[in-house]
Amino acid sequence: MLRFSVFLLVYCLANVTGELETQSLLGNKVDIVRGNDLYLSLPNATPLNETCRLYGPDDKLVTVPAVDRFNNESCGYIIRRVNETHRGTWSIVYGQDTTNWQFDTNVNIIELYNTTLPDLTWEAGSSVDIIVGPEDAVYCRIMDNRYRTFLEQFGPCRIVVDRVTMDHRGTWSVNIGISGAVTTYYSSFRVNIGREDTLTPVMTSIAREGQSVTLRCSVPREYEVSTCSFRSPSHNSMIASPGVGQNGFAGGVMSQESATGNHVCTLRIVAFDRWQQGTWRCALNTTQGVLHGFLYVDSVSDFYRPEPQLRGNDEFAYELEPVVMSCSVEAAIRYCYFRSPNGTVFNVGPSMSSPDYEYVGTGFSGGECGIRFHRIQPSQAGRWSCNVGLAYNIYTEELSREIFLSLSERIWTQQYSRHNTMTVEMSVGDGGELEYCRFVRSDGMGFTSDYVPLEYSVETDRMWNGMCVMHALRPTAADWRAWTVAAKLTGHSGELTGITNPQRLGPSSGAHSVAAFFLWLFFAIFFFMMLFAALSLASKRNREWTYARAAHIRNSFRRQPPPPQQTQPVQPTHIITELPPKA
Repeated sequence: MLRFSVFLLVYCLANVTGELETQSLLGNKVDIVRGNDLYLSLPNATPLNETCRLYGPDDKLVTVPAVDRFNNESCGYIIRRVNETHRGTWSIVYGQDTTNWQFDTNVNIIELYNTTLPDLTWEAGSSVDIIVGPEDAVYCRIMDNRYRTFLEQFGPCRIVVDRVTMDHRGTWSVNIGISGAVTTYYSSFRVNIGREDTLTPVMTSIAREGQSVTLRCSVPREYEVSTCSFRSPSHNSMIASPGVGQNGFAGGVMSQESATGNHVCTLRIVAFDRWQQGTWRCALNTTQGVLHGFLYVDSVSDFYRPEPQLRGNDEFAYELEPVVMSCSVEAAIRYCYFRSPNGTVFNVGPSMSSPDYEYVGTGFSGGECGIRFHRIQPSQAGRWSCNVGLAYNIYTEELSREIFLSLSERIWTQQYSRHNTMTVEMSVGDGGELEYCRFVRSDGMGFTSDYVPLEYSVETDRMWNGMCVMHALRPTAADWRAWTVAAKLTGHSGELTGITNPQRLGPSSGAHSVAAFFLWLFFAIFFFMMLFAALSLASKRNREWTYARAAHIRNSFRRQPPPPQQTQPVQPTHIITELPPKA
C-alpha cells in the first residue's frame, strides 16, 4: 500500500509540473564493416511504434530515416552505407504523455578487410602451424590444392601440417568470416614447396671460458627464428630460454647480430662434464622451416671431429599392424632408403609419399631416416638395412646399418574338446585388458561376454589377461564348426578378430571314439601275429591241410560261372580206339 501511494504521488507531481520522465535501456554492441548497411530496432515489438524517433551519435534527430518495414512494429531503421561518421551511440526514443523509453546501441565501424593473401613457402619435411588472414576472424573454411575441405570451423584460419610433402604444393583458398559482415570473404594463395637439400646450412661454433662452454648456432637474416633447442649426446633436449638457468644450463639467447644480421641461438653449459662430451644438435624453428646444426664438444679440444656413425635399433612388431624402423647419424643426410630381406628397396624422404609407407623423423637436415609401414606383412620379417648418404660429404661411401625385424602373431585362436565340452579360446598379444569379447558361430548366431546364452559360459576373469575363453556345455553340430572371435582392448579403437580351426573336432570324433579306434587296431594286429605264429610252428602235413582249407575258403568267396542253360546234343556211343595214319 505504501509503494502504491508513493507511485501515485510521483505520478501526480509529474503531471502537475509537466516534466517528462525518460527510461534508458542499453542494447548489444554492433560491429559493422564500413560500407555495409546498419539495421537498428527495438528487441521487442511495441504498440507505441508510431511515436518512435531515431537520434544519431551526435544526439541530433534523424529527420528522414529509412524505415525497416520488416521490423516496423519494433521501430526498425536502416542506415545505408555506414562510414566513420556513424561510429558512436544511436538511440531509439518512443513513448507518450510524460514517459519516454530510450534504447541505445553502440556502433563500431570496422575498416574493409584486405582479401589479398601472400604466397607461402614451406620446406619439405618440416611442420607447419600458421594462421592466414585476420586473427580475430569468427569463421574459416580452407580448401587445399585438390579442392578438398582442409578445415572448417569457427575462429581464425589455422593451418596445421605435421609433415610437408610435395602433395601440398599448389593453390589454396579460404573463405573468412569477420565480425561486422554477413557474407564471407574469399581469398586464395599459392603454396610453394622448397627442397630440404637446398636449405642453408646452420653455422655452428663453440666458445670456452674456464669450465663454461657456450654452444652457438646461427642462420642468415632471411630466416627469422622463433624458437630454438639443443639436444645433448644422451638425447636430452633443452630449450634456449633467454635469461633462464636450470640444472647446469644457463644463458639461452636468441638475438640478431648487428654486423651480419644473422639470427643467433646460444646455450651455455655452466660446468662442462665428461658425460656431456659428444655431438650436440641444435634445432631452429624459422619462417622457412626447421633447420638443424651439429656441434661436437670434446673435453680437451674443439678441432677433433669423429666420423659420423649411423645408429639404429632392432624392432619387434605384430603382423599386419604398423611398424616403424629408423636410423640416425650426427650429420645432415642427402638420401635414405631401406632394403628388405628379399632385396626390395624402399626409398623414403620428407617430400615422398606412398599408400603403403611414409617417412618419419625430424628431416634430412636433422640426420634422421625412418620409415613407417601402415601394415607389415609376415613375409617381411628378417634382416633389413638402413642406408643413407651424407649431404655435405658426397664423395664418401654411404653409411649402412642392419636392423632385424621380428614379427609375431597378434592373436592366437584354438578350438578343442574336453569331457564332452567344446572350448573356444583367443589370446591377444601383450596381454592387455579386454573391454569385451564377442563370439560368432558359422551360422551367424553370436553373443558377447556381457550377455551369454544358457548353453554357453564365458570366463570373464581371464579377460584381464587378454584372453577370450568360451565353453559350449552341450555342443551341437553347429558348435563344432569354426567360430569367429572378436575382442576390443580397453582404451583402443576397433576390434581384433580371429577365426578358429576346428580340424577333426566333431560330435562323432571325440576322445572316446579315438580311444576305441586305437583299441580295435591293437587287437587286430595281435590276432594276425598269433595266426602267423601258429602257421609257422605247425607240421608240413598240417600246413598243407591248412593251405588247402584256406584255398577252399578263399574260392568259396569268389564268383562261380553260371551253369549252362542250353541242352547239349547227344554224343555218339561208339569209341574210337585208333587214329587213322597220317598222310
